[in-house]
Amino acid sequence: MTGIIAFLWICLLVVFASSKVTIQGRVSRIYFKNTQDTVLFNGILFLAIAALMAIVFPIIKPTPTMLLYALGVALFSFLFQTCYATAMVTGPISLTVLFACFSLFIPVTASIILYDERIYQTQIIGILFLILCMLLNLKRGKDASTPKISWKWLVAIALTILSNGLATILQKIYGKQSIGIAGADTTFLCVIYLFAAMFAFLFYFARRSVGTKPKSSYRIGKNLILYALAIGAILTIYQKCYIYALVKIDTAILLPTQNGLQSILMTLIGIFLFKDKLSLRQIWGIVCGIICVVLMNMPYDFIAL
Repeated sequence: MTGIIAFLWICLLVVFASSKVTIQGRVSRIYFKNTQDTVLFNGILFLAIAALMAIVFPIIKPTPTMLLYALGVALFSFLFQTCYATAMVTGPISLTVLFACFSLFIPVTASIILYDERIYQTQIIGILFLILCMLLNLKRGKDASTPKISWKWLVAIALTILSNGLATILQKIYGKQSIGIAGADTTFLCVIYLFAAMFAFLFYFARRSVGTKPKSSYRIGKNLILYALAIGAILTIYQKCYIYALVKIDTAILLPTQNGLQSILMTLIGIFLFKDKLSLRQIWGIVCGIICVVLMNMPYDFIAL
């Protein structure tokens, strides 16, 4: 895949991912009152994605290897969602969002070791600008500093980073192994979401059986199902494009570029759709994000090592 096509492919991923976040954010504000609401909706969403995958794209009979990798990805993805939600509640939200993005270093490092993918000096500088972009977009003031950092938050954010990184690695490893097998990627994704739905519903009913835990505050209705189908349709296309990108684009280019572009696009969505106002720090954050994207797509070594 040429550099221009790879960049356009990443832009496509960013558009789909940002659309999903925007729609799901609206759903959260309308329907979600507690953790059980989120878990129930995710279970419905995962089933919708699995169904859409099976209906729209050809699938094959899953192999034991595929089932094992899919179970691993689903388990780590569920662990990521659970620990991320815990970290958001028990620690500083801005730091939680920042540290969760650091999970990209796990698959980048693994790809360098496993597949001899090269990382250039310009890309290292680009990653530094990505970190600076995230830091500049951190919220300041009392809301950003409370609640205080605790051991529970440290454990939750560590598991968030590890689980998200491992899920990405497993997707890439299986994607590399199944190149050329028609329908393998679709079936793999379909099975992942079936497992993820199983974990979500098990977690939901396990918490519901405990009297002290809050129950879901909404009923499953037509509007909620339509939202789930809309988000599911976006994620169906996104996941197909994403697993292809993991195989065809070096991880050191794919993940930092996607994070940088998505940070910029979500900031613009906040400005134009939700009337957010940019501070000078956030403006510089956008500039750093743009520099990151440019450097990540200009692989070059200044000094021969």
